[in-house]
Amino acid sequence: MKLRVLFLSFLFPFMALSQYYVGRLANYDYTSFQYSRLDNIKAAMNADGSMYLYYKNKMIKITPNGTLDSSFGVNGTIGIGAFSTFTSDIIANNQAIYLLLDNKIAKYDLMGAPDLSFGLNGIVTFSQSISKIFVNPDSSLYFSSNNQIKKMFPNGVVDSSFTINVPANKFYFINNNFYIFNKSHVGMTVTKHSLNGIKDLTYGNVGSLAVASYYSHIDTASGNIYTTEPTQIKRYTSSGVPDITFGIGGTVLGNFPWDIHSVNIDSNNNILFFGGIQPYAYSRAVIFRLKNNGEPDNSFNNGSNQYFGDSGKIFIASLVDDNTYICLDSRRYGLSSYYEGPKKYIRTQDKTLITVDQVLNVNEVKSDKTNNVEVYPNPATEVIHVKVGNNERINKINIYTIAGDFILSGNKAEIDVKHLTIGSYFIEVVTEHKTYKTKFIKK
Repeated sequence: MKLRVLFLSFLFPFMALSQYYVGRLANYDYTSFQYSRLDNIKAAMNADGSMYLYYKNKMIKITPNGTLDSSFGVNGTIGIGAFSTFTSDIIANNQAIYLLLDNKIAKYDLMGAPDLSFGLNGIVTFSQSISKIFVNPDSSLYFSSNNQIKKMFPNGVVDSSFTINVPANKFYFINNNFYIFNKSHVGMTVTKHSLNGIKDLTYGNVGSLAVASYYSHIDTASGNIYTTEPTQIKRYTSSGVPDITFGIGGTVLGNFPWDIHSVNIDSNNNILFFGGIQPYAYSRAVIFRLKNNGEPDNSFNNGSNQYFGDSGKIFIASLVDDNTYICLDSRRYGLSSYYEGPKKYIRTQDKTLITVDQVLNVNEVKSDKTNNVEVYPNPATEVIHVKVGNNERINKINIYTIAGDFILSGNKAEIDVKHLTIGSYFIEVVTEHKTYKTKFIKK
């Protein structure tokens, strides 16, 4: 008995030390990169945790620490507006960055300079719109246009000997096979084609896999497909049949968020799902992890296989390593008010490294004029002005909902509030000497 007690006394400290917690990385300054959905923000993730963002006809690079990379382009920014006001996608690998701009593909090196060997001054223009590109490790790429999939060489010249005559909402090139997704009236239909375009009739049911879910994701290493619904997750093999090693006959039952937008496999073959919910004036991030056989991995987050946070619904996610995830998420603040931007989540034993969005203490906020700060006009319809004392300088201004949810951040004394819904808001003014909290009304 004494030996058992002695053994447990050594075991429990070890168990406590091995506990992991999931949350948003506290020192990742996401508030500097929050943009309206109207800015048409697109993101590409790098393996080191950095990120390229395209918005408002320009492109920037964010470092793994969440700061602007000033060595990228000119002082951290590339202007794209000379030839396009819209982009469909941005893709990057360890050799180049590609922008899909309606009927154009633009190519840049990793420092943000146009690749002048690609097309005309770094741009290839087509007569038809392009819906999807897939970049190969050798920097050749495949693209979908006019119900065809074509190939392009690294210099931007189209390979005239290669054409697959099949429409594609999205497609992936995995292990020398094309997996082509097309929407149906009930979900998605997936087909598999060889490199020469021949349809694989052994895939799925006589060449097609029909899934009753628009939330269908493919593992780009194996070709396995995951479909997610509120009560179940299914996995299909690279042959298009239910994977009987996953759950019961290929299905895991449970309570799952409907909107899963990204599925990633870590180095231990655990499966990570990223998404969330976004009803009116509310957003919630969701990350959960299953073991490769479909069992909940309750070692993921403090005895649970799930993480729920109020930092925004996740749309894009990439694994830096098994415990570090960079994401692009969206927060909703009204009927048509959305802000999108990058976040970094970690799984750690040190709880001090993670946080959730700040909630202001309502008792601290008593009027619209507090000591050295004044907000006017109040109520406001279009803009508010923030005035501080003569010996003060504004470093940052943060605006929160009345419930304390973060909305936006800036450092200008004039703030556009037209997009905000009618109601009361908290405003936090940070100067070099002090932080002030007050409130204003949007009418």
